[in-house]
Amino acid sequence: MYTDGEKFYDVIKEINGYQLLQREDGKRTVIRISYENRQVYSAMPGDMPRDGGTWCAGTSLAGVDYVAGFYSRSYANKMFKRLVEAL
Repeated sequence: MYTDGEKFYDVIKEINGYQLLQREDGKRTVIRISYENRQVYSAMPGDMPRDGGTWCAGTSLAGVDYVAGFYSRSYANKMFKRLVEAL
């Protein structure tokens, strides 16, 4: 779980460094996490910088907010499955 004391994101699933997160309103997103570097990375296609690469930030709620937008449950679930199966 990621929290700042007021809001929180639950980790629904984690497989091979990818996390499926859910916000209080039910919206979801997928991020990639590195426990070694204590960083989270953008993973959803809509969250990638236009000129390529990925966003990264520290492993906190603010870090997740920086690298990821939240999407419908069905879209995020579909992207999580695609990303995990691609490994």
